Amino acid sequence: FIAGCALFEIRNKRVNNSAFYTVFTVLVLMTVLRQGQGTDYYNYMEIYKEVGVISERTPLALLIMKDPLFSLINYAFIQLGVGYKLFSAIFSFIIMMLLYRFYKTSCHRSAVALFMLYATFYLVYPFSGIRQGLTMAIVLGILYPLLKKRSYWKYYIILFITSFIHQSVLICALFPLVYRMRIRSSTLIFI
Repeated sequence: FIAGCALFEIRNKRVNNSAFYTVFTVLVLMTVLRQGQGTDYYNYMEIYKEVGVISERTPLALLIMKDPLFSLINYAFIQLGVGYKLFSAIFSFIIMMLLYRFYKTSCHRSAVALFMLYATFYLVYPFSGIRQGLTMAIVLGILYPLLKKRSYWKYYIILFITSFIHQSVLICALFPLVYRMRIRSSTLIFI
């Protein structure tokens, strides 16, 4: 269905907003209602339980865990009495809304862009590796617009905070340097 919508846009050479919203809504629903689906679903459920156990014994131990902000987010939801299924749904919804922000502003609500999302990113990150999915959604939905505006201080502050959710996002510290470089499109295509 997504490929069909993308081909329709390519053939007609115009963006179809209704196709975008239909496909995006389906992707959001699949992500939010994915109970038990995705390779890391149960791993994150165990992390959620572990954070609950650790926080009962020594709440400060959460700060020395590998990804302390992610642990604190888990802890906050546990303190609110939210079960893992609802936590996963809310977390997934936040990821998808950050991605929506990117697809609305940078991709002009194109079904072609959603096809690329589904083919390369969706099943791996928002649907499975939610920590990485959130950090990548923050990069696309928040950091990329800041980069375009050349708001480097805000960019680096948010990047630093996000690194406490998943450290892999620190590679994005190089993006402002690369963004300022004048690279010809033929060189980028070769790379």
